Amino acid sequence: MINAFKQFSGLTLIAVLAVSMPLQAWGSRQTSIVPLDQQSQLRDFDFDNLRSNSNSKKPKKLDQPLTDLYQKSLKGRVATQDFVQKRAIERVSSNTVTVFLISEPGKSANTINKGALTANGVKVIKSAGNIIKADVPIDRLKAVAETVEGISMVRLPQDPELLSVQSEGVNLTGADTYHAAGFSGIGVKTAVIDTGFASLSSAKQVVIFLPMQSA
Repeated sequence: MINAFKQFSGLTLIAVLAVSMPLQAWGSRQTSIVPLDQQSQLRDFDFDNLRSNSNSKKPKKLDQPLTDLYQKSLKGRVATQDFVQKRAIERVSSNTVTVFLISEPGKSANTINKGALTANGVKVIKSAGNIIKADVPIDRLKAVAETVEGISMVRLPQDPELLSVQSEGVNLTGADTYHAAGFSGIGVKTAVIDTGFASLSSAKQVVIFLPMQSA
């Protein structure tokens, strides 16, 4: 009985010593003790959502100039106007900007939710192919880009710029032979009769500088 008691006491002493040893002795990791009043907050924290948000970054749908314009609009009209002048952004009225709404890859502009555009105060100007040209309230740019179904990108329109004229095609058409013979075309009136240009109506819906009517 006495030996059994000594054996039991020895085991108890070992257990007490093991519990009272510093936690660092059981490994190299540092351990922090969370106060009881904060443990409920730690239990309720959504770690799974934090991991999913950090691992899945959504592609940016609003191009950088429009992102900057939207941020400036939050600071007031003066800041917005100053930014527009410094960046030389065209097609900006008092509270709207003209943009291109690009549909998702492989889909037409018809797949963009028109009802959602109207709900956000967007005025559709034209559409063709996978592009909608529209006036969007500046303070709704972010909402339109992130919430309207069917949009993959919202960006400023890009107009072609004429850099230089390489040739008028004189040699390609053989007109240099007539020039060498003294026929320059001075004083000659010409007329062009054509039945039309293929896909001109579609091109006019997007490209601004084309004439809306042919003479």
